[in-house]
Amino acid sequence: MSFMWTVASLVIALVVVRISHWLYRWSNTKPKCIGKLPPGSMGFPIIGETIHFFKPYGFYEIPPFLKKRLLR
Repeated sequence: MSFMWTVASLVIALVVVRISHWLYRWSNTKPKCIGKLPPGSMGFPIIGETIHFFKPYGFYEIPPFLKKRLLR
């Protein structure tokens, strides 16, 4: 039983280290292009703008997510 807890703790620690390393690299990288970036956000991957996309809105109106992009 003790061996299982040790292995589980090790796996969890490795996952946490890997995610932390990925977040560090993602937040400290510079864009590879030289010059002006296109309009948009560099939000958190996958989740970043998904929450704004799924926000509720009225049936007969344009979603706020699309309104914001149409203004660009």
